[in-house]
Amino acid sequence: MVSACSCVRKSERVTFIARVNNQYLTPEKVKAGLDTAAHATNPQVRDFVTQWVNSALLYEEAKAQGLDRSAQVNETLEEMKKQLAVNRLIETEVYGDQQPTITDEEVEAYYDQHKDGYLLAEDLAKIRFVLFANRDAASRFRGLLVRGKSWDETMRSLSGDSSFSAAIIERADSQYIKRSTVRSMELWKTVTQSRVSDLPQIVKDDAGYFVVSLLQMQRAGEVAELPSVAAETRDRVLVEKRQRAFSELLERLKKKYAVQVNLAALETVDTMNAKR
Repeated sequence: MVSACSCVRKSERVTFIARVNNQYLTPEKVKAGLDTAAHATNPQVRDFVTQWVNSALLYEEAKAQGLDRSAQVNETLEEMKKQLAVNRLIETEVYGDQQPTITDEEVEAYYDQHKDGYLLAEDLAKIRFVLFANRDAASRFRGLLVRGKSWDETMRSLSGDSSFSAAIIERADSQYIKRSTVRSMELWKTVTQSRVSDLPQIVKDDAGYFVVSLLQMQRAGEVAELPSVAAETRDRVLVEKRQRAFSELLERLKKKYAVQVNLAALETVDTMNAKR
């Protein structure tokens, strides 16, 4: 008997969604099985229930034929248990609850030793900008820069003006951009046609009005400077540390447990295969 509606087992008073013999699909199992259970649509839930019922039916028949007790199934279960335990060990010993500390010195040392791996595939520009909601605020800001005020000084002098501050959508004192990921091709075009010594330019796009200044331009084929790849380098150092931790774990285990490798036995396998 199969039920696809919400029912209650009278013996245990447990709410279930579906049942196949003594297999029960509870609401908790549905939520665990559907990552988006909180926002899952009715068709998604129904499909999940249908798949569960189908799987439960097949399992019942497999048990009826004794397949759940077969040597092949038991061997597979043992291998799965082994792999799950190994994964848990690695998660505990190598990854742990906290990431290892990575210092700036370690990041710099890794970068210096692997500069060939940081060749730029495309031009990379370092810019600073302020994105304004309207042209008046952008023009006012640029006007002060043109008159000789520094970027920081201009920001400080205008920060007390509420209308000016309200017009600022976004700002960055240092940001790297490249053609493949830049938000605005007009911005990229202006930047690539600029020199570091040029006055800031106003660039209009759908988001608003940029006042942008070029700080540095690196060309494709050059080695990316560390600040532009610091986050990537930190990730590489983390991977390297975890690989080292894994190797150290294996070395400790080799000393703890008896290990034998008999490569000569491979000849027996080769001989058996040749006779087939």
